[in-house]
Amino acid sequence: MTIRKDMLNSMAKAHGGITYSLADTAFGFSVNTNGRYAVSIDTSINHIEALEEGDYITADATLESIKNKVGFYIIEVKKENTLVALFKGVAYRTSKDWEE
Repeated sequence: MTIRKDMLNSMAKAHGGITYSLADTAFGFSVNTNGRYAVSIDTSINHIEALEEGDYITADATLESIKNKVGFYIIEVKKENTLVALFKGVAYRTSKDWEE
């Protein structure tokens, strides 16, 4: 995702909601790849570095732990190889399987 001018706050830095939305989207896709419907029950984000117009960011989701009912994920938001935000998410795994 490339940071656009309309994504900036009054200090000409990317609004924190931009990195949160990207990380939450990666989280949402990731939690639903283990065979059952899953929903978020807790998330948090730490913003480490400010972003500016033109910066290109990516999100990488990692499953840290999965149990029968919950999964814990870490999502790293990076600008090139630099970590700019760290998102932590807990998902509730329903009993409903994804159909093929």
